[in-house]
Amino acid sequence: MCDPLGLLGDTSPLEKAIRALERDHEYPGCGGYEMGVVVVDSIRSGNTQGFAKSVMDSWGVGKAACSNGVLLAMAIEDRQLFIATGRGAKENIPDNELEAVVDRMKPVMKSGNYAGAAEQCVSDVSRILSGESFAPSSWPALLMFCGFGVFAVASTLRTNRRQRGYDKCKRKLMEIERDRSQARANQYQQTSCPICLESFQDTAQLQVEMLVCGHKFHKDCISSWEDRSGTCPVCRQSTTDPVGANSSAFPASQGVARHSRPARASFDDEYRFRLGRARHYYPGYVSEPMLARWSSPDYCGSIVADTTFIRSSPSYTAPGSSDGGRGGGSSFGVGSSGGGGGAGGGW
Repeated sequence: MCDPLGLLGDTSPLEKAIRALERDHEYPGCGGYEMGVVVVDSIRSGNTQGFAKSVMDSWGVGKAACSNGVLLAMAIEDRQLFIATGRGAKENIPDNELEAVVDRMKPVMKSGNYAGAAEQCVSDVSRILSGESFAPSSWPALLMFCGFGVFAVASTLRTNRRQRGYDKCKRKLMEIERDRSQARANQYQQTSCPICLESFQDTAQLQVEMLVCGHKFHKDCISSWEDRSGTCPVCRQSTTDPVGANSSAFPASQGVARHSRPARASFDDEYRFRLGRARHYYPGYVSEPMLARWSSPDYCGSIVADTTFIRSSPSYTAPGSSDGGRGGGSSFGVGSSGGGGGAGGGW
């Protein structure tokens, strides 16, 4: 939110409304909606719509993958406002609904309660995302209610499914951290497949194979990998070399330590490979920048305590502290106004 001249006064209720909207409403498969508010005294060009879209693009309001952002721009001396939406937001917040929202704001703006009008705007957008309609509609009320019920149930199921995925990803990363700690203490024993990251003990029905290099995998996993490369995915040693006495099939529950190299040195490659597999299986929670940071020899912090990883959780809620309503849009997700819509007017 940006109100450099303090034209809104106390912005605490408005900021709480924005956080509630972003927490409670999610664009399917992309993440929570994002909303920004910018308040100025006057716009030199007089083009409130262009100003709103420009700020939206500059701040990156909305997620990059779906542009599910909304931005309210208010020019107090010009007595003009505009609500801009990104491509994804427009799908569920159509322009005719925003026109009705603007009409509802005008009496409040005329009274001089600009903060109240902005808060009402955020609330109305949230209500639209919940299935309500402010625009004239020919749909029967019952059909609208049923549609909202289906939307709410589907949204809840999607959120729960994404949270389960995040929790599983976190468990896998914690296991990788545990193995790294054991390797540093020269106590590492391999108990899971580096390719699928599943525990040998939990998949006892699957055969386990040890390669000549000493790395173990589920037989099905390494067979598929060998078809592509013919080398161990961890250390790149050829899997077609003659198999020595240390290579055989093992019971799934048996952990085997490798002593051909120091445990820490031998695990470095495996650590990076396992992180890469976590990125492969959980791209919504483990990004390339995270992977690069965690793989750096200088990184010594906890993976699951990484701030960026924590913020990727579907249940993450930003801290309640604010900057007094004078800041910009640095916390947004690089969305844009491209392909979006909006509505505005004067009061």
